[in-house]
Amino acid sequence: MVAASLLGSALTVSACGPTTTAGAPPVAATTTASSTSDPGAAPTVAPAGSQTSPLPPSGEWNLEVRVARDTCSPKTAVGLAETDLVVLSHRTSAGKIILNLPFVTAKGTSVARMDVFAEVGATITAKTNPDPACPSYEVERTATVTSVAHDRIVVRRVTRYGDRAVCPPQPPSICETELDYTYVLARAECELPCTGQVDLAVPKAPKVKCICP
Repeated sequence: MVAASLLGSALTVSACGPTTTAGAPPVAATTTASSTSDPGAAPTVAPAGSQTSPLPPSGEWNLEVRVARDTCSPKTAVGLAETDLVVLSHRTSAGKIILNLPFVTAKGTSVARMDVFAEVGATITAKTNPDPACPSYEVERTATVTSVAHDRIVVRRVTRYGDRAVCPPQPPSICETELDYTYVLARAECELPCTGQVDLAVPKAPKVKCICP
């Protein structure tokens, strides 16, 4: 499963820090390796499967989502499992590792993606207004890395829903959900310090190509 829900026609994992995006499916997603070698030289392709870093590699990962808490009525959170999702790992010029992770909210749906540092405690928060007719109604989503290893990543995603009673006839919906997203490595395609390049628009092509400095 390699569909993605992103803003614009492409996703680039940059060295500028974590970001979140949502929108139409992209044509391509890339990460770019930095290099101190001859800029005119062709990039080398690393052999798959040789672990060179204790941090997560780019490649194919399986995902399990577990509901930790749901105070909404009716319940809104659901657990699920997906396979063959693409995770990209990229080292910034400052030496930080950024993980580009897929977030699935319902089985078989498109995938939203988020950049987060590969560090326990790293947190990304975003607020949205899902109902333009009710501008005071907000939904806040927070993703926090709780565990990170070469073959396993755990992220807790908390969603806080505002009060829709301010926009009748909607009922009050002040509540929270907490979901644990556990990513388990299925196939390492690109070990750090190399970075991965992937075309999400061609699901039958090799999903991740490894580009090394």
